[in-house]
Amino acid sequence: MHPSWRVALLREGTPFIAVGCVSVLAPVFFCYGLQGLEHDPEVLPREHPPEVTEGIALIERAIQEVFNYEPLSPEEALVVVPDVEIEHCPPSGSTLLAALISNDLNHYV
Repeated sequence: MHPSWRVALLREGTPFIAVGCVSVLAPVFFCYGLQGLEHDPEVLPREHPPEVTEGIALIERAIQEVFNYEPLSPEEALVVVPDVEIEHCPPSGSTLLAALISNDLNHYV
């Protein structure tokens, strides 16, 4: 099982995607932006370009209304989780956000 459900909104004509990530393990969610439509886009956890802000606001409202979940702040989402290893994470360690958005199923072992 993946640790989260995700929804994404692509703004036509731009390389930006607004993403909402809902945890299936705790009543929390995190919204972030992606820049780039290629296979490995840049994750924008803190600063959201105007092209992403509107989509994130829409996703946040929907998640709060449907699930009544609380948002993780960027500071909380970027907390390093000890003893969790995920592919493509920096040497400083895996964060809560990285665990939520990872497709690496090995981090459950």
